[in-house]
Amino acid sequence: MTDKIVKTCFRIENNTWIKAIRRGLVMIIPIIMISSFSLLLMNLPVPAYQKLIGGSEHTIWLSVLNTLENATFGMLSVYTCISIGYNVCGEENCRSGKAAMMPLISLCTFFIAVGFATPGFDDASLGASGMFLAILCGVLSSAVYIRFGKIMGHRRWLSDGADEHLNQAVEAIAPAAAVVILFSMVQWIICLLTGADNYWDLMNMIFCNLYKGAEESFRTSLLFVFLENLLWFFGIQGSDALGIMNVNIFDPASKVNIAAAAAGQLPTRIFTKQFFDCFTLIGGVGNSMSLLIAVLLFSKRKSSRTLAKAASVPILFNISEIMVFGFPVVFNPIMLIPFLLTPIVAFLISTAAMMLKLVPLTTHFVTWTVPVFWSGYLATGSVRGSILQLIILLTGVIIYKPFVHIHDEYKEHADREELNAVVKIYADAEQHGRAIRLVEMEGSIGSMARRLIRDLRQEIDGQKLKMYYQPQFDCKHHMFGAEALIRWKHSDLGFIYPPLIFELAEEGGFLETLEKYVFGQVKADMEHTGNLQISVNITALTVKESSFTDFLINEFGALLKSGRKVYIEITEQSEFNADETMRDNLERLKKAGFCLSIDDFSMGHTSLQYLQNGDFDQVKLDGCLSRQLLHDVKTEKIIDSIVYLSKTAGFTVLAEYVETDEQMNKLSEIGCREYQGYLFSPAIPLDDLEVILKNNQK
Repeated sequence: MTDKIVKTCFRIENNTWIKAIRRGLVMIIPIIMISSFSLLLMNLPVPAYQKLIGGSEHTIWLSVLNTLENATFGMLSVYTCISIGYNVCGEENCRSGKAAMMPLISLCTFFIAVGFATPGFDDASLGASGMFLAILCGVLSSAVYIRFGKIMGHRRWLSDGADEHLNQAVEAIAPAAAVVILFSMVQWIICLLTGADNYWDLMNMIFCNLYKGAEESFRTSLLFVFLENLLWFFGIQGSDALGIMNVNIFDPASKVNIAAAAAGQLPTRIFTKQFFDCFTLIGGVGNSMSLLIAVLLFSKRKSSRTLAKAASVPILFNISEIMVFGFPVVFNPIMLIPFLLTPIVAFLISTAAMMLKLVPLTTHFVTWTVPVFWSGYLATGSVRGSILQLIILLTGVIIYKPFVHIHDEYKEHADREELNAVVKIYADAEQHGRAIRLVEMEGSIGSMARRLIRDLRQEIDGQKLKMYYQPQFDCKHHMFGAEALIRWKHSDLGFIYPPLIFELAEEGGFLETLEKYVFGQVKADMEHTGNLQISVNITALTVKESSFTDFLINEFGALLKSGRKVYIEITEQSEFNADETMRDNLERLKKAGFCLSIDDFSMGHTSLQYLQNGDFDQVKLDGCLSRQLLHDVKTEKIIDSIVYLSKTAGFTVLAEYVETDEQMNKLSEIGCREYQGYLFSPAIPLDDLEVILKNNQK
């Protein structure tokens, strides 16, 4: 896929309003699932089951299912409007006052649009049929509200002593009133010109006129298939929005066929409701089951395959929302063509098969939740109906396959962009010593951080994180040690910036678990590293935990007694206070046989405080010192001071980021004789370290 297409898709997908709509629709998936399974349980086509729930003693079960259906599907547009208003606020990074008001304003404008509590009100508008208006009101009212808020400016209406929430509510009165009045005036003008009672009534008038006089024909049916899936692409439940066509055209055709079959006559109508439910919507809209199979077979992305597995059971019953909203298909320009094309091809294949009498016409009523193959058999009364469904299903997989590959490529690009943004923000905060909470950030940054935390937790539990080792050499090119460095190769994103791993673990609340995992891996690997001294990083935060000190002593006690050297490198990007507990823990580690090292040492306050409060055996020069050595006289003097300090205080100095012979020679002149960097080797897997160790010994 060309860069131009990738950038265009990225721009569309990251549009504030599209993201708000999509996330709003994703948020109502639980409501949709409850509704769908309630409908499934009410209409499960098993005679014994239907007889059971129809008995007088089981009417309570049927009543519960009906209540669930009415409270979920019957109010779907209300939930959608609230959800979209809320997500628009999140995408716009609105202040907390607006965050509370925007969903309420969206709902208020929606009630205006459907004429709630007026003589022309139809309660069907609150359900799936009103989704179009719900999305429209959620987006437009939020946009207008934000605009009015900016025009009117931010001012505090009450005194500073007043409750903050009250101030925010009073501040919202003017823009909220402006939005509601504007929507009411526009509706009054439109209704005056058209004769409709409200927006909802106007929308129905448009659809009625659009299909007025339409008959059950090839052209009408093809248009129905196209429009139904097109509406779904925009997050609108097409089957409900076009319900008038089912009522006026396709339901009567179904009844004609069923009556003919009951009278022993041949059915005559091809395009019935069962025809569309069973043969053009296999697995749900867009023939979602074909998409699901294509993802499972051909997608290289673990996240896409995981989603497909989660959606597989609902799709068996033609409940496709998880796939459509989660993949996603809605507002996804890459998936538009196959999403519209697959049902049309299914329609053409089915029409041809029935016109040529290869498959019987539909003659039985079948609920849309009946699984594929079974529904084909029930609708036609023949196994040839099931075979036709199989052909359509496989054809759909072939159509979706190349687009799944394109989607993989696009998502990889989009994910890398988001990951790079997270790394940039974290690295900048790290460089300037600022505290940061990635998971609390709005938009894609926070979403990516939360996703990485979930994935990291799973990787630790699955023992999938790998340890790499960067060799350490002296001035005679003799390898005497290696630093253990964790590496995480994400299944979708590739290698993750290592310092970010520990930040994610800390924000996720499992930093100690991660560090125990690291030390456990190192202990196992030390069986293959001969007599090399091994250095392992640990944060100062963890050193303060006495339980972690107990863990280290228990794990490495036997190795240390056998003469092996393990250096614990304490890392800390911000200033800390070495309290009594930390000093006691460091002393216990020294007595147990561990060597202590300070990572990223410079002449700053934190580094000197380490030396003041602990008996350290080694300091590792901050990388910026090694890099600037050849170009800055002051840096040379700083390193010379640290080396002098090492001779008087009794610790060794190791320089990191040594990349050229000139750096090494200059460091050697100053008195620094231990090195680590690309001049010798990058961080490498254990197997490669063993090879270097054998060659070094020779």
